[in-house]
Amino acid sequence: NKSTAGMTTHVGTPPTELDGWECHTVCFNDFESLPSERGDFVRSPKFNCCGRDWRVKLYPGGDEDARHGMVSIYVGNWSGSSVSAMYGFVIKDEAEKTIADVWSDDYADFTPNRDGMAWGYSDLADLEEIVEEALHHGTLTVEVHLKLHEDQCCNNFLPKRNITHNVLRSFMDEDSADVKFEVKGQDTSSSVLVPAHKFVLRFCAE
Repeated sequence: NKSTAGMTTHVGTPPTELDGWECHTVCFNDFESLPSERGDFVRSPKFNCCGRDWRVKLYPGGDEDARHGMVSIYVGNWSGSSVSAMYGFVIKDEAEKTIADVWSDDYADFTPNRDGMAWGYSDLADLEEIVEEALHHGTLTVEVHLKLHEDQCCNNFLPKRNITHNVLRSFMDEDSADVKFEVKGQDTSSSVLVPAHKFVLRFCAE
């Protein structure tokens, strides 16, 4: 039997409630062997999402505020600067049934983290349910969803006007010109100085 990769066809406009969200999958392998006493945790390696570095902190036996038998999870900002973001965690079984699906209601301030402030949930999901239904070959897979505040999205670092507009605006600008051509007409007794830019001339000459 042959299987082929599928394509998605949309009829109508897709929903936009997840616009701006990015998802990163974190796999906790051999989950049942992880320390599971209350307060014990494991931390993922750093990963990049939304242009920032993050790490996930998982408490298989729950943190100090968790209800008995619940797993806790947090995500922390391991970049060099603070960031405001919304976050969410999703766990599914092999049949895509949702075991955990939790999302922040508002943006949270993530300070640069070396073992301090992180945001998440003390009661992510029941440990027994995770062990019985969510593990795939012993691995717990967690979808980590993040959305930066619009003021901090990468798109806002792009110039408001494109480079073509800026070049054309400076094309005949004497103040920014770094070279001038003396152009003489048929009457060699008169001439005109034409401002130009070396970087434009260099690219036009190629």
